[in-house]
Amino acid sequence: MPPQNAKKLSEIVAKVEKRNDFQYVKEVGWSSDGYTVTYYTTDKAKVEITYDPVTGEPK
Repeated sequence: MPPQNAKKLSEIVAKVEKRNDFQYVKEVGWSSDGYTVTYYTTDKAKVEITYDPVTGEPK
């Protein structure tokens, strides 16, 4: 479970959607490392980024 002071998941996803060449989010997961977002770019590249749940910044 994310910590009480964690960013809202919608805030994390909004950051991903603003990335260059973003096309769509495929999956969002949670682990002790934070939120892991898997998305695809307009050139069909698969990207996986883990975000710190408290700061909302990529790890």
